[in-house]
Amino acid sequence: MADGTRSVPATLMYAPAEPIPARRAEPLLQLAGFLSAASWAMVLVISSALFARGLIQPGGRPLDPVAAVLLVAALASLALLTRTYWQINSTATTNSFRWLILLLPGAALIASALAVTLPGIAVFAAALVWTAVLLEEAFALWQARRSWKLATQVSNAARGVRRPASDTASSESPSGATQSIVRVENADGTETISGTLSARFEAGQRSAAIHVGFCPPLSLDPIVECEQSGGPDADIKPVHILPHGAKFDIRLKRTALEPAIVQLEFHACSELISTEVDAGGV
Repeated sequence: MADGTRSVPATLMYAPAEPIPARRAEPLLQLAGFLSAASWAMVLVISSALFARGLIQPGGRPLDPVAAVLLVAALASLALLTRTYWQINSTATTNSFRWLILLLPGAALIASALAVTLPGIAVFAAALVWTAVLLEEAFALWQARRSWKLATQVSNAARGVRRPASDTASSESPSGATQSIVRVENADGTETISGTLSARFEAGQRSAAIHVGFCPPLSLDPIVECEQSGGPDADIKPVHILPHGAKFDIRLKRTALEPAIVQLEFHACSELISTEVDAGGV
């Protein structure tokens, strides 16, 4: 295609008989997020206090060089694990928390490095400490850049930048189709799955769930956006986002008084890892 994308022909799919298994318990994730942020805030406060005391009262005994290197290396590893975990579980967090978990561990790590590399510490130890900090921060920024790229791709799809194929698929959907899916490989190395889903509500029903499968599975957990496109007013929330599919919970603003259908459009974007084998190597 002229815009550098390759569209996989539209295929109509229907809700799987078995729901996608839950992988996350939201209350536990919220508690884990709070404890994680609180722990890094505590590290930041303590390290900042130690650094300030070292500046105000110079001449104290510096920390043992080996201990300083091991301490900062351990904190850098924890910061890396923290950021990686919440990048993987980004669909269960808010934008504010994602910014917090990006900035807070980095600030605490830098404050810790400043606190242990006050004047008097061995040069080689200071060099190792700041090398560990810079490597961890560089990797964290690379992770954040990749996540922002996927988020931008999803936003573009949601605004219709890359949806000509989706419109075609919707117009060709047979009457009664509950799902219509289009898969696009983008020139920037990402893959977008867009589609229209429908959920039927009976009289007296207020809540429902839709499961959609991705086949073949995506390489990584995708970033997902969704919006209602038809039917009575409802709140729609993606709750389980996995490489092989997603689940959307739908709750009507008011209980249905008669049978009704809620339609939604979704866009899921993930990095594309090619599994094609070079013909010359066969």
